[in-house]
Amino acid sequence: MELNIGEATSQIADHVLDLEKKVLELKCEIDDANGKEIKITAKTKMKDWRILWVTENHTFHALEIDFLEKDGVDVIKANTTKEAMEILKDENDSIDAIITGLSRKENNKNNPKAGLDLLRKVKNAGYSTEVYVMCSPNNVKQYYGQLKAAGAAEATSSPLALLGFLRGAGLNCPRQQRALAINDVGNIIAPKTV
Repeated sequence: MELNIGEATSQIADHVLDLEKKVLELKCEIDDANGKEIKITAKTKMKDWRILWVTENHTFHALEIDFLEKDGVDVIKANTTKEAMEILKDENDSIDAIITGLSRKENNKNNPKAGLDLLRKVKNAGYSTEVYVMCSPNNVKQYYGQLKAAGAAEATSSPLALLGFLRGAGLNCPRQQRALAINDVGNIIAPKTV
């Protein structure tokens, strides 16, 4: 049997995604058992989730994007702050979360705080969309306070933590699916808290 590098990488990626999914499902079950509250909004049904991912190199986050897309999330890709703001202007009501890197090339120059700039523009424009920052461990340490003060929902260097934050916000989490019950009239009924 022979596997080329692409096939081997794909198989490993699938196994890693399966493991990450199981870890997140277990975390959801533990949160349920501990009675943690979950966020219920009109957009929390799995098929409705749309995420705007802003980075100059989406292939660097291919595994995370693939994981989300396999779960039925529509991932909209933007390469710059300007492009992201244009997308938000047209589609803000249908975007549930924004994921951005911290540093990227903007206007042909490296901007080490592009994600912070995007975050501030999103908040200053009055958008309530939650923004998650995915950056290096050093940048998380250095800029975490500034990012949170500017309104970031969270900042992390861990893809697993990022997916966990999104799940905690209601993204396709098994407890979310159990929690949402639609009655005959179509009203959303929140779960009883333990």
